Amino acid sequence: MIAAARASELAEPLGILYEVGSFTRLESWEDASFDAAVSTMALMDSPDFAAAARATHRVLRRGGGFWFSVLHPCFITPGTKWLRDARGRETGLTIADYFAERTYVEDWRFKAAQTDSAEPFRVPRFSQRLEDYVNGLCAAGFRITRIAEPRPTAAQCSTHPWLARWRRHAALVLLIAATKA
Repeated sequence: MIAAARASELAEPLGILYEVGSFTRLESWEDASFDAAVSTMALMDSPDFAAAARATHRVLRRGGGFWFSVLHPCFITPGTKWLRDARGRETGLTIADYFAERTYVEDWRFKAAQTDSAEPFRVPRFSQRLEDYVNGLCAAGFRITRIAEPRPTAAQCSTHPWLARWRRHAALVLLIAATKA
């Protein structure tokens, strides 16, 4: 993906620099070199969120914003299971092993694709709790300015029916905004 992005930048320069590195170190960038940092659905894929928060704090200027989204740690756990009625309709959600401190693997498939090319793939999961995100940000020196648990709209559920269960029962995603103090 990085090679494709770099090729796109060469074909149509926008002044974007693509780097490969760890978000727990951000070694390619100097201290206080950014006004903002954004991460979309990636930080939950790290065994060390606190290190990522510290690294992000380091590269932000004073007053810089940090916005990120992760799978909601309260509802996506090693023991999350959908409850179903006799017709197979999801009627609720069971949450288990919230406090598990272990890595586990989830098998995924993009069901919406429904093609032969929609190969299943495995995603490692690192147990994170809500307190890990909040305390990791605070310990790094951030001030949390907003937390949101977006709910799919009725229109989104019409277009993507699999979202309806999340609209009814639990938050799928957690959004956090923080500022470098």
